[in-house]
Amino acid sequence: MQLSRWTLYQIITVSFLLAAGYALSYYREDISNQIVNNVPITLIISLSIIFGAVACTSLLFYFQTKKSSTFLIHPLWKKMHVLVGINILVSMILLIILSVFSPMFEIVERRPWILSLLGYYFLFNFNLFILCVLHRFGNTKSSPEKKVEYGFFGTLLSALIILFLLPSF
Repeated sequence: MQLSRWTLYQIITVSFLLAAGYALSYYREDISNQIVNNVPITLIISLSIIFGAVACTSLLFYFQTKKSSTFLIHPLWKKMHVLVGINILVSMILLIILSVFSPMFEIVERRPWILSLLGYYFLFNFNLFILCVLHRFGNTKSSPEKKVEYGFFGTLLSALIILFLLPSF
């Protein structure tokens, strides 16, 4: 079986995400010791991590549009915003239950890269949710590539609003 170049690009993107998550967890103490009192550098690092993660998850969807002619066309996509929303809700409830009733903190302390995986998982699902909402309620004449592009900007804007504006209230 021969992989298409788009599948290879997806594998490279996922590998980059995993390597970046591992590197961040490996160097987290060095990074945090250097930027404790420097707010602009902390903001720049946070924004670049968010931008990079959202860009990589959007690249996965973009490569899928190139690989599959049925991406965002199947009738199930009209209901996906509900299914993905339920998936995010159930995942958050499970994460809260695991945090309260299991030794999750000890596991994360020994293996901090797990936090990156959890962040990528929720970011991927959030990006998919935004893409599904745009597909369902947005312009029906847009190409799947354009919808993925709009989904990238929508996810990035939503993530920044959630992370930086909501905590101030």
